[in-house]
Amino acid sequence: MIQFCSFRKGTPKPLLRSPVRVLLGLLTFVLSAGALGAPTTLYVATNGNDSWAGTLSSPNSTNTNGPLRTFEGAKARLRLLRSQNLLSSQGAVVQFLPGRYAMSSTLTLGNTDSGTSTGPIIFRSQTPRGAVFDGGMPVSGWAKASDPGMMSRFSPAAAPYIYELSLSAAGVPNAGTLKPRGAWQTMGPAPLELVQNGSPTRLAAWPNTGWAKVNAKVGSAVFQSDAARPASWRSLSDVWVQGYFGNHWADHTIALAGYDRALGVVTLASAPPYNIKAKMRYRFVNIPEELDAPGEYYVDRAGGKMYFWSQDSGTPKNTEVTLLEGVFVQFVQASNITLEGFVFKNSRAGGIVGYTCSNLKFLNCAMQNLGHRAITMTGNDLKVQACDIRDTGYGGIFLSGGSRATLTSSNNQILNNQIYRGGRLVQTGDAGIQVEGVGARIANNAIYDQPEYGVIFSGNDHLVERNEIFDVCKETGDTGAVYVGRDLTYQGNVVRDNLFRKLPALQDLSASVNRVTAVYLDDFVSGTSITGNVMVDCYNGVQNGGGNDNVIKNNMMLRCTYSMVLDSRGLLWAAASVLPGGIVYNRLYTYDVTKAPWTKYPKLPLYPTEDLRYAKRNLVSTNVLLDSGVIINSANAFSLTLNSVTNNAVDTVACLRDPLHWDFSILSGTPAAQIGFTPVNLNTMGLQIDSYRLSVPNLRGN
Repeated sequence: MIQFCSFRKGTPKPLLRSPVRVLLGLLTFVLSAGALGAPTTLYVATNGNDSWAGTLSSPNSTNTNGPLRTFEGAKARLRLLRSQNLLSSQGAVVQFLPGRYAMSSTLTLGNTDSGTSTGPIIFRSQTPRGAVFDGGMPVSGWAKASDPGMMSRFSPAAAPYIYELSLSAAGVPNAGTLKPRGAWQTMGPAPLELVQNGSPTRLAAWPNTGWAKVNAKVGSAVFQSDAARPASWRSLSDVWVQGYFGNHWADHTIALAGYDRALGVVTLASAPPYNIKAKMRYRFVNIPEELDAPGEYYVDRAGGKMYFWSQDSGTPKNTEVTLLEGVFVQFVQASNITLEGFVFKNSRAGGIVGYTCSNLKFLNCAMQNLGHRAITMTGNDLKVQACDIRDTGYGGIFLSGGSRATLTSSNNQILNNQIYRGGRLVQTGDAGIQVEGVGARIANNAIYDQPEYGVIFSGNDHLVERNEIFDVCKETGDTGAVYVGRDLTYQGNVVRDNLFRKLPALQDLSASVNRVTAVYLDDFVSGTSITGNVMVDCYNGVQNGGGNDNVIKNNMMLRCTYSMVLDSRGLLWAAASVLPGGIVYNRLYTYDVTKAPWTKYPKLPLYPTEDLRYAKRNLVSTNVLLDSGVIINSANAFSLTLNSVTNNAVDTVACLRDPLHWDFSILSGTPAAQIGFTPVNLNTMGLQIDSYRLSVPNLRGN
């Protein structure tokens, strides 16, 4: 029953035909039958009340009706209306008025909360980005650090700038704990983090920038350090070690179990998954003695205090902490629901997760200061559009859907999103965007400032087009801005009309860190089309890692160390992968590729009868190489007889009309103009104005 007014105690109940009862009847009719032409509308506001009906955007004069107060209250009200058959057949729109909505637990939406294809349930911020779901809280009450025990641990140069905050006095219920984390490792909630001026600050660590080096491996979890720095620390309690211990594409953070001050030997609490090797990188994390620069903090869990050197001068201002240890919203077998225009911030976990869902849309949302990935969803007909995702502990967006057994498309779409500053806590094993399954489209996204991949995909018939990807793979090696690897059945994928720029070359010549390729077909990936892309200032444009039937056509490489690297690694170091018992060989037989639906890929049915060590039937044609390295093939056993490498042009930047202003039109009369290269239009690449994104940032600088 929806309440409209109150009666004093003892007042007789109104007769059936009283004005109030008539009004109730009329409203019931409007809600049930009036919804024939319009969705049910509810309101939520920070001054609302979950016991109200939610049909008004502000409280009425008698304080008996008005907006709801919480997301949970809106969910409950929709369920009630549905149970009373009062929910419009056109679905519902729940308007959230501007304000901060504190989130202390995860909201779960399931089948009971779903809409229909003609009557979706839409949760919308009435003012785009005006409704903020906050998993943390502002904190104040900073004072100059004075605890004698802690002051003795700070360096004399840093101590005058450090402030302390009593967590209990500030209302912070718990500081969380540091836990093991790393690439492809299940990750629980991050510990409390400090946010200032809207962005996360740094946990005190050494070195502040860059890495220390492993001198030598001593045991499976023991190595000799190249630095004596830990010898100066009073305590090693709750110190952690983050490192690329065995390779340059997987980092792990492991508790420090011991340190031999005399020998400089580090003992980890557990062995890293990929071994320990000399000259690999590591750093120490969570040490008060290393709180020595603006923007760093340390949490004394035993003493219940946080210490901080503010990024601004003087007493810290505009500070928040993360609290929520779950995601904001979890979808379980939900469908036909939209979240539009919200901000999600300050979670120790991720932003949104979903399992076995369909037709969910996330439009024009901002997700920031999260401990894990922003969006993780499985299902079909999922759309993420015009969202801004930054400062995540792990990656940005992960969608998985479709059926590889039947090659049924997921129709998942990731469109026009800006994703940057990811991988704060775990630098590898994830990407700005990751998709699995069949038939996802990734278009017009801007992905940058990431420690590893811009886009990673697996499966079939994915389309990666018109994205702008730069400053990615900043901490890893032997990797790609767009990456796929290790399965011959990953066919039908298209990477076209993307702009790749500023992808790092060798950071460390002795370790081959940051050997980054724009589009990396790793370990025998085949049947992929790479066309119309522009690669500027990249270490390498395209890598064909031993695969077959790939098309690399009409791409432009400008100032790339290598334009393309083509190899037949199956004849070299990777032969075991494609021989019986090898990982790539075994994956080929996951499905019977000689039968439908796999026969849609014309050459794939031949693979079981072929020598998979040889790269063959690849077409490399009509590419323009400007001030870039030549195509590399002979040293890698790549056969020009089994493949077609033809009609590629070598020229200089002088053949372009106005490259300083991103006009890459090729001037007539130049060598590049003689091969039939189809012009590229950089204006179509990257973020675009659409009905949700009303302006775009200038990411190119001119």
